[in-house]
Amino acid sequence: MLKAFFQENSRYIAKFFINQIVMSFLGLCIGLPTMVLDILPISIIGCFFSVAMLCFLQYDFTFHLGEKHCYLPNDQVKPKKSLGLKIAIIGSIPTFIVIIIGIIFRLTIEKYATIPMLIYDGLNGTYVQLYAIVNAGVSKIPNLVLSGVIMWIVCLLFTLPGIISASLGYYLGSKDKPLRTVFGIKVNKRIQKFNR
Repeated sequence: MLKAFFQENSRYIAKFFINQIVMSFLGLCIGLPTMVLDILPISIIGCFFSVAMLCFLQYDFTFHLGEKHCYLPNDQVKPKKSLGLKIAIIGSIPTFIVIIIGIIFRLTIEKYATIPMLIYDGLNGTYVQLYAIVNAGVSKIPNLVLSGVIMWIVCLLFTLPGIISASLGYYLGSKDKPLRTVFGIKVNKRIQKFNR
């Protein structure tokens, strides 16, 4: 069943993962210089921008996928409310694997614990500033193994914005309800129809 789902939706899963990598690069380009400056408000602004861009990309592509499925005949594709969530979770599997390896390394061979962290930063550079901010507090815990495991759990939580954005995007797209309409902003139906 999982294999069939992957084959059917592999290009969308790949798109989710590619978006993540592209935004990881942007996050590193913004995050590393602002971390060098060591000015907290600038780091927070840079972090917010990076995460917002990631959420927008994941939301946008799944919204258009859901909208496409909404207007195809039911005998071709029937919109599934959870499709965006499934795409996002499967697209996040490389990150989950790195997190699991990171926890194992932290608990067993701690001297190599930085290797999974470097791989994680490559996959999720979007959160590099947020990671540094949270780590500054968690690193005060005297037990290094415990603080390391906590940070890997935090890294797991960092996957939520992308997953939630993709899930919401597909759901709203399948209902033909742009996010603007949720906030009461009117959408020009003629333009919306033209863009389909």
